[in-house]
Amino acid sequence: MSILGGGDYWAYNHLPKCGGTSVEKAIMEAGWASDFNIKGHHIHTCAFMFTFVRNPVDWWKSLWGYNIDEGTSWEGIPRPDTDSEAWIEKTIREKGALCSKAFIEYTTGCSFIGTVENLQADLDIVAAKLDLPRAVVGNFNASKTSQDNVLTAKTIVLIEEVEEEAFAIWRKAS
Repeated sequence: MSILGGGDYWAYNHLPKCGGTSVEKAIMEAGWASDFNIKGHHIHTCAFMFTFVRNPVDWWKSLWGYNIDEGTSWEGIPRPDTDSEAWIEKTIREKGALCSKAFIEYTTGCSFIGTVENLQADLDIVAAKLDLPRAVVGNFNASKTSQDNVLTAKTIVLIEEVEEEAFAIWRKAS
C-alpha cells in the first residue's frame, strides 16, 4: 500500500515489515498531510516517492513474529505452527525469496530508500528534501516475539543465500 500526501508531489510506499506503521503515525502526527489517500503500491506519478527496507534476516524474523502475534498470515503465507527457524526454512522452500520480491516490488521507482536501522535519520532526510517539518518516529507495532527471536547460523546462511537481491538493496539504501 502507498500513502500519498502533498497532492501528487510525494508518496510514501509502505513496504510490509519495514517500520511502516511507525512511519505512517509519524507522518500523520507531523502534519505532512491531513488526509492520506491509500492506494495500491507502484505509484510512479509523483515527483518524490520514498520507502524503507531492513536487514532481510530481521525482515524474516519480523514476518514470523507478526504472524505469531497477530494470529494471521501475510500474502497467503501459512500461519506459523512451528518454531521460527522451521517455519522460515519451510516458507523459503515453498515460497522462495519473499523478501527480495517485496523489496524489488516496493522500491522500484523510489527517489529515496532508507533503512529501518536508520529510520529517524533517514526520515529526517526525506523531510528536508520535501521541506516538511520533522516527523518523530516512535516504535509502534514492534513485535516482542520477533525481537526476542535468535536464529542459528544455518538459518541465517539460508536467508543470505536466498535473499541476495534483498541484501543488495538494503546495503545500497540511504
